[in-house]
Amino acid sequence: MKILKTALYVLLIFIFSHTAFLQISAASQKSGDENIRITLLYDNYKHAPNTQVGFGFACLVEINSKMILFDTGSEPDILINNAKALNKDLKRVTIVVISHNHFDHTGSLLKVLDIADTLTVYLPQSFKDTYDARKAIETGSQVVFVKASTQISENCYSTGELGGDIKEQSLILDSKYGLVVIAGCAHPGITNIIKTAKEILEKEVYLVMGGFHLVEHPLGFQQEIVSEVKSLGVKKCGPSHCSGNLESFKQTFGSNYIKMGTGQVVEIKGH
Repeated sequence: MKILKTALYVLLIFIFSHTAFLQISAASQKSGDENIRITLLYDNYKHAPNTQVGFGFACLVEINSKMILFDTGSEPDILINNAKALNKDLKRVTIVVISHNHFDHTGSLLKVLDIADTLTVYLPQSFKDTYDARKAIETGSQVVFVKASTQISENCYSTGELGGDIKEQSLILDSKYGLVVIAGCAHPGITNIIKTAKEILEKEVYLVMGGFHLVEHPLGFQQEIVSEVKSLGVKKCGPSHCSGNLESFKQTFGSNYIKMGTGQVVEIKGH
């Protein structure tokens, strides 16, 4: 009888612990409860008159009481100026995600590491042997090297490393209306990034924004890609940085085209 009671006790603990795990997992997948605010801190284009432009990209994502900096632009002075002008305190940033190892996305990383109090830094696996990665580790920040798709925080994910010669990760936010995909430069192809995001979370993409790396391609090719983005079910589009001919996006998305630039704020209500 004693053995039977012990076995039953162990079984109940097993069931309880697994039930609790399933509840936690389900809660982490729940979307739409919180507002999402995305502020462009660094871009080739200007939106707010009191900001500066520079070649590069950085945006601040505020979601579930977290402040997540995605990329850092190329010049620290511009990033800091724009953050102050937009009343954004970089000391409150707790997570930094770097899309790929190009200076126009990593240029202010060391300055951010110096400013912020406690940071977790998500770098692509291919970033591992770089100077910036070593310095991030030396500051005492928790450094996570990302290979596969990874959950960064509640309702916030990395696509994982994508691409061939240039490895890059993009950010996915799970909102009430669908997925928000933010690309730093989209070297792996913006359509490939969108398809990957949809596969990871099995949801449609509501908004795609950031750099689409079309500036070096002929206009005809750019238009083909813009049309394909639309055909993938993307509702809204906010191209910036290296995205090329913005008129193609304006014509294709019409009122669902979002003008980007430093100081632009994209807010997605959760209720």
